[in-house]
Amino acid sequence: MSNIGLYLLLLGSLCLSLFFTYKTYHLYKKTLDSFLLFGLISILLFIINIMLWNIYYNYYNNIYFNLAYSLLFIAAYASIFWAFFQKAKVTFNSNIDRLEFFIDTIIVITVSFSVAIYTTIKPIAPSIASLDSANSIVLMYPILGVMVLFAIIMIWSHEQTVGHNKTFYATTLGLLTLVISSTLFGHQIINQTYTIGSYIDLLFLVAITTLSYAFFSYKPSNYCAINIGDTIPAIRKTIVPYMIIGVWLILYIYAKLHGNNEIWDMILYDTGVALIFFTIIKQLVMLYRNRQLLLRLEKLSSTDALTGIYNRHFLDQYIIQFREQPDNSTISMLFIDLVRFKNFNDKYGHLAGDERLKTVVYLIETVISIEHYTIRYGGDEFLILLPDTDEAEAKKINDIINEELDLYNQKNTSIEPLELTIGIFTSDNLDLLKMIDEADKEMYKSKGITQFEYTP
Repeated sequence: MSNIGLYLLLLGSLCLSLFFTYKTYHLYKKTLDSFLLFGLISILLFIINIMLWNIYYNYYNNIYFNLAYSLLFIAAYASIFWAFFQKAKVTFNSNIDRLEFFIDTIIVITVSFSVAIYTTIKPIAPSIASLDSANSIVLMYPILGVMVLFAIIMIWSHEQTVGHNKTFYATTLGLLTLVISSTLFGHQIINQTYTIGSYIDLLFLVAITTLSYAFFSYKPSNYCAINIGDTIPAIRKTIVPYMIIGVWLILYIYAKLHGNNEIWDMILYDTGVALIFFTIIKQLVMLYRNRQLLLRLEKLSSTDALTGIYNRHFLDQYIIQFREQPDNSTISMLFIDLVRFKNFNDKYGHLAGDERLKTVVYLIETVISIEHYTIRYGGDEFLILLPDTDEAEAKKINDIINEELDLYNQKNTSIEPLELTIGIFTSDNLDLLKMIDEADKEMYKSKGITQFEYTP
């Protein structure tokens, strides 16, 4: 390719990159999305980096310009990482999520550093000594690129929003192209074969253009819309860090088959030991998370969603445990029914009915102790289990509930009074199911003496 054609391609890539950046800026002004902001910053830093490199190479070949464009290069990589991190951190619902993400990040950094060192630095190690201090910093570019590339893949595995695949794929392709171009650039600098305006510069601009397209293709309305069923599969979040470790394993096998330098191989082995340690920590964190999820699931399965008290599933489990006890102690129970609850629902609506059920639970919970259990037995029926409680104590609890009920009705005269019928039963030798049946019968006996006519 002629020099004119190459320069035209370079100019075209730069113009296309600026066009995507301009469009992205307008999208950012409409949405004020931080992802777009940091994406814009990264692209602009890369473009300024190109300009400074041309000045450094053609006019002011000194260490200050070298340091300036190198810092810009690092800042551009950091901005890309931070843009994706902004999207991932919204999925951190707990400290466990943050800890797992932190461990995955350490694993990714360890693997990517090993890969970068072994694939980009080791092949040119004999020539590194000949580099001056101004040019030696170029060896850092591919290392940073590989680390950011792996980090973006890891963040994508934690990210739970929808419609971002085009942005992710374009970013990955752009970073990969950037790693290749910076690696080739470092080799040519070492071998003193680099000339400005070469195909390496074109490859670098193609990478910048691809990255600018990645942010241009970002659609906030789709990207941020989280819908149940559209979130990432749990296996993606779990398997991606291990896939990254698999990359290190492939590198390790290659080193074993072709290794001929103890120093470089030792670096690789040391990172392997670190990976084993961090993987064990990750497994412990996952075991703790799973344990917490099981406890939460158990609680949800035993709790009534409306009132927050125990449900029939809890009662079934309690009956099984009660039967397995060698010596059954005295237990009392109160079977409670709301009087004319159906009429109240029909008159005031189901939302008011729900509030009335919550009120009953509140009144009961203010009376009983933590050793007792309040259970929603049916729609408007409640069961209070009173372990190690005799009949006299159960009647005392019943009286206190009625007192609290009277106080409530005196304070709330704008609606129909809240009325309960309560059946009490105590035993030390009956099966719980039979006791519940007896308490139910006692409750129906109480209905016969209530001052309100019972409506089933």
